[in-house]
Amino acid sequence: KLLQIQNMAATGQSTTSGSTFVDTHLTDTITCSATSSKVLVFASFSHRTDNSNGNAIVTVERDIGGTAATLHSGSLGFAHTYETNYTHTSFMALDSPSSTAEITYTIQLKSDNASANVYVGRTNSEDQLFLFEIGA
Repeated sequence: KLLQIQNMAATGQSTTSGSTFVDTHLTDTITCSATSSKVLVFASFSHRTDNSNGNAIVTVERDIGGTAATLHSGSLGFAHTYETNYTHTSFMALDSPSSTAEITYTIQLKSDNASANVYVGRTNSEDQLFLFEIGA
């Protein structure tokens, strides 16, 4: 059962050449009505690298009261590209936060090559982040 939807939309660009995840401009919060609720995260954005020898890697971070966790387990995150032209990316992730506190979800970005600048978002297009609370 769909209990609530939170949505944010933004234009802008986030960039890094670092090998650790950094926050992008795509972030939103949700407060679940029950600890048994799940959160379906849906992200839609453009991303690219400026060097085809490096991947632009994205993931989702969940933060509850200052305790953060990354939702993926693979080295290439939820999505990646080695394209130097912008690639439109959409993905979903299902989370079981087991909390009724405010939860912040943030799309994060990193590069797997220090000589490659990587980007999420464009200044002339809109990126979106949806958070759906799913109940039993």
